[in-house]
Amino acid sequence: TTVLVENPYYLFYSGFQLSFGAAFIIMLAGDHGRIADAILLYLGMLPPVLRTYFEIPLFSLFVNLLAVPALPFLLFSAVLGTVLRGVFCIPAVMMLKGLDFLLSVLTAVPNATVVSGCPSYVRCAVYYAAFLLWNRWRMELRLYRRRYFWYLCVPLLVGILVIRPGGGLKVTYTHH
Repeated sequence: TTVLVENPYYLFYSGFQLSFGAAFIIMLAGDHGRIADAILLYLGMLPPVLRTYFEIPLFSLFVNLLAVPALPFLLFSAVLGTVLRGVFCIPAVMMLKGLDFLLSVLTAVPNATVVSGCPSYVRCAVYYAAFLLWNRWRMELRLYRRRYFWYLCVPLLVGILVIRPGGGLKVTYTHH
């Protein structure tokens, strides 16, 4: 909230939305294991990523499997290095450089993303309603360890955002 007091327009910046959205999803998801948490983060961040970049990065789930478990260590190292002004930042910097290198390699792979267009706000709202219901149902029935549950529900959730019945993608050209 301090950031928004400084400049309320940060609320409309994609970096702000993605950072705080990811933190909120991690907080809501709880701890169900590395793979489940990475999938939940991927699914929770899909609407703002699609609204901002109009494409689905296929490699981000893999990167989340590496990055999410490292976040506590990364944060601790960065805070300790900031407070003590010393070499304690070096592990955090090295880890970030490693993830940056991995991302640069993965984004160079052909067909690393699927261009799907920008989903409407209504589709995003329906998606999040289905996502929250699915997450609650998953928790109540303790289905988070059952693979068939993931295999069935994840494509249905993604389909809400990506599949456009009766229409296609449209291209908008702007003239400068």
